[in-house]
Amino acid sequence: LRRGLAVAPQDPRLRLESAILDRRRGERARALATMRSVSPAGLPLRVAMRYHYELGQLLDAEKLPDAALAAFSEANRLARS
Repeated sequence: LRRGLAVAPQDPRLRLESAILDRRRGERARALATMRSVSPAGLPLRVAMRYHYELGQLLDAEKLPDAALAAFSEANRLARS
């Protein structure tokens, strides 16, 4: 992941994976900042679903239930498409 980010630091898939690792390490603020720097608009469907699910996890952990619910709802909507 580090090598990939060194070569393509703005790659949204790599940034998503980086945010997931940060969340798992307990670095939620860093993970959330990384997630917010990624635009899900151009992501492939499955990656966009994962993005919204992970964003929901982070927002829920940060005690932002309305925003978390919106992110989970978008992940579910994409899963149904």
